[in-house]
This record gives sequence, C-alpha cells and structure tokens, in this order.
Amino acid sequence: MLFSTLPVALSSLILASRAIASPMTRDASAAPPKVSTDPSCQKMFESCITEVNPAVDDIFNTKSCMLGAACLFPVDEFIDVVYTYKNGTGAAPKSVDQKRLNEPADVPRSIDLKRLNETVFDSITTDGATMSQQNFIDGWYSELSTVGGPFPPNTSLAISYYKRIAGWAGYCEHNVPYKNFADYYQYSSTVHGSVC
Repeated sequence: MLFSTLPVALSSLILASRAIASPMTRDASAAPPKVSTDPSCQKMFESCITEVNPAVDDIFNTKSCMLGAACLFPVDEFIDVVYTYKNGTGAAPKSVDQKRLNEPADVPRSIDLKRLNETVFDSITTDGATMSQQNFIDGWYSELSTVGGPFPPNTSLAISYYKRIAGWAGYCEHNVPYKNFADYYQYSSTVHGSVC
C-alpha cells in the first residue's frame, strides 16, 4: 500500500508538532508540514488548513478537507495534523474515545465532528444520492483546478482513495450512497469496515 508507513510518520509529526508548536510559539508564516508524498494530496491538505475554521469542527464540510482526509488514513490522523497546524484555537469538541495514548481531550476526533453535509456531497455527485468512482475523480480534479494544482499524471491515486472509502463502506463494485460515504469520514478511524 502506498501509504503503509504514513500512520507512523503522521503520528511522529503530530507528537513532534505538539512538543514544539503551541498557540503561543508557532510562526504564522511557517510552511505547512509535509503530510504526503502525493503532491495533489499535499495540496488538498494545504488548501484545507487555509479554509477550515480554527476549531476544525466543520472539516468534512470543506471540500478540500473532505478530499484531503480521503487521501490520508486514518482520518483522525489527518484531523490531528490540521488541528495542530491551526494551533488548536477555538473550542475543540471533546473526544468520546480517549483510550488512545498521548492524546489530549481537546483534540477533535472524527466521531465527534459535524457530519459531511449533503451540500458538499452533492457538489461532487451527479445524482445527489451516490458517489461513483468517476464522481470522486471529477471532484478531485475539480478541486485541484480551484486551488491551482498540481495534477497527478493519471487517475490512479484518486481511484485508490475512492476505493479505500468504497471498500470500507462495503460498496466495492457499486456507487457509495451518501450515508455510507459520510460514515467513512465519521467512523472509519474507530470502526473497522468491510474489506474488498
């Protein structure tokens, strides 16, 4: 898997950033951390951190964040990096699952955040009811056009991100309904999904 070492790298990045970056010390002009070797995924992350509110409680309702969370796994690791970069300003939601080691209660978890709304979902789909692989690819490239690229040389990465969601939701050969697509963002970090 392309990102098999990513959770370890992201966890290290998160712990390091918590150790050195507090709301009082982070330089506002500091470059965002590198979260992916895929330049288009990195761009989604960078766009996300400029668009999402400081509390990060609406992260799934910002298209670049929703797409960025699709390219990194687990979703909560993506949220951690975004939240840490934003310095944790605002009233972060409390986690219902504090069993993870070294995680303060003020860091938001996907299960506690506002659900992906139908407006963002509908902006990518063609029927407003299900997400097809082609819808996801089109949404990926459309958002990259909005933020000025870079564009992957082919669709294989976007397809792999979509397949992770479809596989978790159990829709390996079918379009993913809104509810199941939204469930991925909210529950995939804490609930094991299907495997295709």
